[in-house]
Amino acid sequence: MELALDRALDGPDILGEESELSAVLPARFTRLYDVAFFERFMPTLRRVYESAISVPNQAVVCTCTADEIALEVLVQLACTSALVAVEQAAETPEAFPLASPEDEVSLLEFHSMLVADSDVLYLWDWEDDGIEDDEALMTLAGIGDALKFENWFVPFEDQ
Repeated sequence: MELALDRALDGPDILGEESELSAVLPARFTRLYDVAFFERFMPTLRRVYESAISVPNQAVVCTCTADEIALEVLVQLACTSALVAVEQAAETPEAFPLASPEDEVSLLEFHSMLVADSDVLYLWDWEDDGIEDDEALMTLAGIGDALKFENWFVPFEDQ
């Protein structure tokens, strides 16, 4: 997870060029990821990371959609790092002696322990593209307004 945080914090894109962080954020909102967004999101990312590692095997208390997005971003980056390490270990075992194909499975299991619900995943799922704009469907699904970009940093209790 620490490597994932380092990768996320390494060069957030505010100039319109692709970065690892902007590549794992929900793609349909890319045009909205500006300096103001990253100034709010980076501390959120750090806080969620600290929460995830502070008490093992306990759910992270996400207070807003941005927290849930940060957690998903950290897990995605950690899984990518694990896959790369496993691929490199296959070629050069001595370089990555601890890398194992089970690393990705372990991260996904860790993720499921940390997450209370998975509504935020709708933001990445192109099959549900635009669900945050369909109030009737969101009400039917019991999601509310939390997935709308303008509400990402609004505490759940205030929605």
